[in-house]
Amino acid sequence: MAPMSLSTIGSGIDHPEGVCWDPAGSIVVGTEAGGLLWLDPVSGAVQRSFQIGVGLVAGIAVDGRARAYACDVPGRRVARVDPHSGSIETWSGGPDARTLSAATPSYTNGMALHPNGGYLYVVESSLPGISRLPLLADGSAGPRELVVEMPRCVLDGIAFTADETLLIACYRPDAVYRWDGRTLDVLVEDWTGLVLSASTNVCFIGDDADELVSANLAGWHITRIGAGLTGARLNYPLID
Repeated sequence: MAPMSLSTIGSGIDHPEGVCWDPAGSIVVGTEAGGLLWLDPVSGAVQRSFQIGVGLVAGIAVDGRARAYACDVPGRRVARVDPHSGSIETWSGGPDARTLSAATPSYTNGMALHPNGGYLYVVESSLPGISRLPLLADGSAGPRELVVEMPRCVLDGIAFTADETLLIACYRPDAVYRWDGRTLDVLVEDWTGLVLSASTNVCFIGDDADELVSANLAGWHITRIGAGLTGARLNYPLID
């Protein structure tokens, strides 16, 4: 494994859990205290800040209108935040008839769509491992398939590179792994737990998706990982 540089972005970020890229030029971060922040990727300065709940904000995504969709864990909802108008609304509270997924039951966690659009990859943290669901022509999901098991790891978030390698952020150990469909190895680790500190989610940032960053639930910053990788292109759909 080639040496990789680790550096910090920002400070005083209250235990960041979720992280994603806003193509308008910001890193969007969710915090343990219910905050949703837009950060400058160079200075780490907070550009916009919203309080969407009373506790952990987990996974985040951004749509084609620059609105963020954030998992408000205590609120048991997905909140939609418009950073320009400041509006905060409940976009989804889940289906009334079923509150838990039956397809991936082992602590469903991070998710990522395969670059070819054919599979949804899902972290099952208490398995521990990753499974995938084929996406069928009618929009439904096919049967669960086991992708890889990772004993003695607490998996959290995942992201794909442009060459379809899967990156796996781990709450424990303080490491990011990679899976190319055949081989599982460590991309980067920090045995001190100071710079990469309980990596919960990773994403690629920048116009060319050529910089990798990690959230750190046990820290107060975002980590920039000098991995020399390029991320898979993401879709930013236009949603009503």
